[in-house]
Amino acid sequence: MTFDDQLQRSLGALADRVRDEVSRACLAAGEAVTAHANEARDAAAQAASTRAREEAEATARQEVARLELKIEEMTAVSASREQRLAADLATWARLVDALRVIDRAESLSEILDALIIGASREAARVGLLLTRQGELRGWRFVGFGPELEPARSVVVRAEESGVVGEAVRTGLPVSSAAPGAPAAPAFAQLAADRLCFAVPVIVSGEVAAVLYADQGAGENAVDPSSSVKWPDSLELFARHVARCIEAATAIKAVRVLTAPPEMPELAGARA
Repeated sequence: MTFDDQLQRSLGALADRVRDEVSRACLAAGEAVTAHANEARDAAAQAASTRAREEAEATARQEVARLELKIEEMTAVSASREQRLAADLATWARLVDALRVIDRAESLSEILDALIIGASREAARVGLLLTRQGELRGWRFVGFGPELEPARSVVVRAEESGVVGEAVRTGLPVSSAAPGAPAAPAFAQLAADRLCFAVPVIVSGEVAAVLYADQGAGENAVDPSSSVKWPDSLELFARHVARCIEAATAIKAVRVLTAPPEMPELAGARA
């Protein structure tokens, strides 16, 4: 074998070894790339799965929180309705009791006293004034203190009468909350931001008295959660008292007219 033949054989063997090594290196590199790609894919899938789970859990927590808030709101509404119902029932029971007391009164004085007592349970301060010869004179005051005692010494001048004088003039209930309405009467010494109310007691078409009430300096006398407001209660009392006075007056007149005449004593008669 010549030298050239030996050289070619050696070069061919070397080329085969190089080719084999390159093939193995390429195969190993391919396997490494594939393994890395699989690892990256698995990591991406794991990350996506974790992110999806976290997002689902966050959404679920938000939904649970929303439902809990809704339940709390519904519970609060239910409790508020129950409280309002209980307050309304208590108010109506108190009003019915006051009307019964007025109905049982047997004289004008008892009717007026029953009116002021019932009204004092609905508002912080109340007063009843009678109309006499063009004047307004006190009958009874509750919640004002000793400065208005004795009540019957209180005389309200027209220029200081406020909502009371307006109720006499119009024959209608008057609230200081109405636009353009007068303020409280001078005797009340009421702050401008406090509500006052006056309702006339109309007997046979004439204003016989005025029931006045206000919030005073503190809270209302009754539960503010009730849907029955104290001015409405006072108007109910005033209208009922007016009818009771008319009925009592009519009954008294009938008794006078139907009473048998007195028989004169006979001269010399003995018991």
